[in-house]
Amino acid sequence: MTPHQMGLLLMGCGVYFVVVGLTAKSLINETDIVATEEERANAKPTPAKRLVILLLGIASFFYGFHSLMK
Repeated sequence: MTPHQMGLLLMGCGVYFVVVGLTAKSLINETDIVATEEERANAKPTPAKRLVILLLGIASFFYGFHSLMK
């Protein structure tokens, strides 16, 4: 993978994390096992969790942008 492709991938992931951080009803990973209603209720996004996801997305986007400009 070239550095430009990696930069575009990181920028795309950053945008995804920002959108998820702003709009998610629950911040739980359901890739392996489907979460129950009780698990979803316990995984409500708090402002701190949303902030972490947003900062991760913003950092990823800008690092990808920096990699793209090299």
